[in-house]
Amino acid sequence: MSASVPGSLQGPGSLSAVAETIAVHRHAADAPGAVAGFDGRLESLRGIAAIAVVLTHCIGTFPINGNRAWWLSAFGDLSFANQCLAIVGAVFNGGAAVVLFFVLSGYVLTLSLQRSGTTLLGIAAFLVRRVMRLMPPMWVSIAVFVPVVIVTPRAIDPRDLSAWFQAVFDVDISGLAIIRNMLLQQTNLNAVIWTMLVELVASVLIVPFFMVSRSGRWMGIVLLLGLMGLGWLHSTGGTDVSRFLFCFQLGLLIAVGRERIPASLPSALLATLAVGLFAGARLGGLTGFGNTIVLAGGSGLLMVAVLSLARAPVAHWLDHRVSRFAGQVSYSVYLLHIPVIFVMAQLFARAGFAAWPAGVLVPTFFVSTLIATLGIAALCYRWVEAPSVRLGRAWSERILRRGSA
Repeated sequence: MSASVPGSLQGPGSLSAVAETIAVHRHAADAPGAVAGFDGRLESLRGIAAIAVVLTHCIGTFPINGNRAWWLSAFGDLSFANQCLAIVGAVFNGGAAVVLFFVLSGYVLTLSLQRSGTTLLGIAAFLVRRVMRLMPPMWVSIAVFVPVVIVTPRAIDPRDLSAWFQAVFDVDISGLAIIRNMLLQQTNLNAVIWTMLVELVASVLIVPFFMVSRSGRWMGIVLLLGLMGLGWLHSTGGTDVSRFLFCFQLGLLIAVGRERIPASLPSALLATLAVGLFAGARLGGLTGFGNTIVLAGGSGLLMVAVLSLARAPVAHWLDHRVSRFAGQVSYSVYLLHIPVIFVMAQLFARAGFAAWPAGVLVPTFFVSTLIATLGIAALCYRWVEAPSVRLGRAWSERILRRGSA
């Protein structure tokens, strides 16, 4: 699974400085995207998930011991260096992070629907907000990816790096390809945008999911099982939309039942079990739809753990301004880290760092890429993401006012 942002924190001085800058503009940027009932700690969780995606792709950038696709090997066949990387990649499972995004989306979309209602105008307002939330930042990510790949001097050919890196960056770029990617008819000009197609389809289908789920006590669970069956029967693997629809329904059910989550739940145990599922799926080589089910189950457990924490004064680290900052810019991080990885790989190759031992190369590459990504993500959030959310909200409110006139 794929899960992005370029930039630098130099200038503002540090991550804390950027976080303070975001806080200063809270009313101009954060407030427009707020959803009533959304727990801020879930936003922090989304930030951690975005960072896990960055880590996964950084781990997969360079060949290790000459192996360009080492992650496809059985764990016992890996060298010690690769085993260490595999364990880190399993705990911070990028595929699990993507599934968590989908479950979180189902949760947030349900809260949004509860606010706007399911009248025709309410649904129209909901969809306008959703399109403006997703599409403008995605278009910007493509507009960044294309010139970065074309203009950045190549100190190393993509074919000399990992198989993943070659697949993502050794692409033909044309005007038609750019248009098709902007319309999500293709998703090769920024590998992570395939998830936007899943998000858009699910954003439309969540409306009937919501209506069916509230029509009877058990209808939501019946629908969840039906969607799991649909995914099992019709999923072709990879980025197939039907494979992930049940994740949104799972998030819907968590949102509907959020007030009934007891504060007495063993949150630490649930979170540990969730991470164990993520790591076990990765290290055990689980693939296909079965893997998606396990990752969705772990995501649900993790969200329930965080929601139960909201009723107890623990895990304050999720409330820290750095955690909240990571959550606020997580969408921009997710979209933009791919072009940043390309630039950083070329810089590392030019400086001779690519020859470093894996134990030094990968952590250094990840930290450098993450800092650069967070810096540009902050800029994208302020100048693209937050304004597009505000505009979508203004248009949706206009629709709702027209209906009440």
